[in-house]
Amino acid sequence: MSTSVSDLASLAGTDSIFKFVGEGAANIVFEIIQPASSQNDILRGKLLRVPKARTHALNYEELQCYWETAIKPLFRDGELVEQSLVRIGAGRHVLSDLNSVLAEFETTRRRDFQGSRVDEEAEYGMLVDDMRKKNPDDTVLEFKPKWIFQSPNAPFNAKRCRNCAKATLRASDSRRSDGVVNGGGGTPPPSYITDSPVLCSIDVLESKLNHRARDRVLAIITENLLQPADPRFDRLKAWLELNHLLPRLCNLQRVNDDVFAGGCLEADPAQQHPKLELAMTLRDCTCFVRIPADPTEEVEAKLADLDKKNGAAKLRTWQALERRLVEEGFYTAPKPREQWTCRLERGREDHEE
Repeated sequence: MSTSVSDLASLAGTDSIFKFVGEGAANIVFEIIQPASSQNDILRGKLLRVPKARTHALNYEELQCYWETAIKPLFRDGELVEQSLVRIGAGRHVLSDLNSVLAEFETTRRRDFQGSRVDEEAEYGMLVDDMRKKNPDDTVLEFKPKWIFQSPNAPFNAKRCRNCAKATLRASDSRRSDGVVNGGGGTPPPSYITDSPVLCSIDVLESKLNHRARDRVLAIITENLLQPADPRFDRLKAWLELNHLLPRLCNLQRVNDDVFAGGCLEADPAQQHPKLELAMTLRDCTCFVRIPADPTEEVEAKLADLDKKNGAAKLRTWQALERRLVEEGFYTAPKPREQWTCRLERGREDHEE
């Protein structure tokens, strides 16, 4: 890991302010707004990511070391959202300042995140590339390219990819919890009648070669932000056809957890499984795609959220989920029928041109 770690208080100075950008289960992201008179180049184009208190996530030193040694060497320059450690636990009360900013946004935060705070015992944060719009007419999209390669535990006659199988399980559980399955009676809530489309992992994999798969991926990841008549739509479509990033990610997911290793169901909880940890890390990343308004500028795509998965803590959870998908027939059974159909079930139809 890089040995030189800058101090945020020194980089930002006393006149910079923080603005809440977003959060996940274990981390919160802020923008650092510097005064025009004293801009620090190290902070330019960066966001500040900090850990939440009272989570079971690995510490930032370990996460950064893993990213530098296990993740970064797998990709080409420009394919990852760059990240670096920054010291936040000393000087200027940075951590308490961040929590004060967070408190101001409390009512607008996601309900299950309300009340969580920045870990005021944290020594390090991270400076990460800012993948938001560089100008108002840019378009920025993000999606999760999960399980692009099918689970090695999926049955050979699977009718659903891992993404579609898990989405079907969740929808089924939601229906069951509301008493609308197994004779429970009643009318399903509207959100269950028209299920949200799922980003089928096989569609993502085949979007380079199959125009129907590509059209479905485009419809889901654009979420009506771009219309087909928009020139930026064509540029995104061209990126899907020509990019090397998603095929590389697919291959890395495959080689680190292949069928010959038995998948997670064959993993012994008493042993360490570094390749499986890596595969699961690669399966839970986010892909940011920035389409500049200027047509002379290239589409920029980068992967983020590549934090090391803690196999020792997560393996039994992974196994329990995979076992349900297999044993309860979510990979293979034609029911429960959802509003979408997985690419595996559509196979013959999609090849009829």
